[in-house]
Amino acid sequence: MTIMNMLRGHSAHGTQDQDHSSIFKPMARSRFGCAFLAGLLLVNQTVVFAGGGCLPTDIDGDDIVTGKDLAVLLGQWGQKGPASSADINNDCSVDGKDLAALLGSWGSSAEPGAFQDMNFENYTVDMCMGRVSHPVTFTGGIMFDQVSGQIFGSVFAEMEGGAYVHLEIQSCQYIAMTDMSKISINGNDPSSTVSVNGMEVQISTVLDKYMEDIESGLPPTQWSPSSLCSHAFSSLAESELWGSNVCSAQYSDSNAGFAPGCMCKFAAYAAATIIAGLAAAGCFALTGGCAIGTTVTIGGLAIPCVSLVGLCAGGAFAGTAAAYEVTLAAWGG
Repeated sequence: MTIMNMLRGHSAHGTQDQDHSSIFKPMARSRFGCAFLAGLLLVNQTVVFAGGGCLPTDIDGDDIVTGKDLAVLLGQWGQKGPASSADINNDCSVDGKDLAALLGSWGSSAEPGAFQDMNFENYTVDMCMGRVSHPVTFTGGIMFDQVSGQIFGSVFAEMEGGAYVHLEIQSCQYIAMTDMSKISINGNDPSSTVSVNGMEVQISTVLDKYMEDIESGLPPTQWSPSSLCSHAFSSLAESELWGSNVCSAQYSDSNAGFAPGCMCKFAAYAAATIIAGLAAAGCFALTGGCAIGTTVTIGGLAIPCVSLVGLCAGGAFAGTAAAYEVTLAAWGG
């Protein structure tokens, strides 16, 4: 079976094991490994980083919410479409909801907080993906043990039409399963591959298929199983609690033994998936609302707008491999 044939099989329903209490034996890893990898991948590029990614309302990336962020928001007021740096709640519109969020965090700094457990009960994430959104409703929980440095959990993701994905996190292993496909991301593996049904596959190959399914306009029940898994991963990463934990993993030095580097590859994969979904609607969908000098928070990572614009230099999307390099580098060190 070829890799693309393996990715193309279709499934409407995934595994539905209702036991949400699995406890796994995790592995540990230093966060500096992922930061070092990012430096290797981008050795021939210049990428300008801004902001810490802890505050989506910190639009200009200076680690504090002030009048400068308000000025950017007002300058984009009424703007429609994805990837606007001032679209804080990612609903494809810069409006009063974004203003309320910014004012509600006025004066806040981007200091990371403590890790938080994530308990999902009919928790819906509805990402704007350019032409259409594909909401995902989560049920289950993800736990952090700051003493042992473990992260583990089991979450079920339901999409339109009854498409299901079962997500499991086993410390440095992030697993998504339907009844026809299984994607596993190993946080300890520095390569740009993931495991699909036991075979190592380039991340770009999986994300290219995801772009193809998004471009098709078909509902999730007609996507490839690998795309269902990728969409579930990226939607989880767009949840507010996950984003705050990514921030803590990147920037806190007092995590009581937690190995934050284990989150790095997953965070980069999820953010690259979101970028691929946006790019499926064209470069304007990805960069149209992006102002140079600002950042866009994608999957908990602060992506400099200059990097997104660079992905569309010449008016054509540079591809999912380049997108993954950008998101991996955005983790920081």
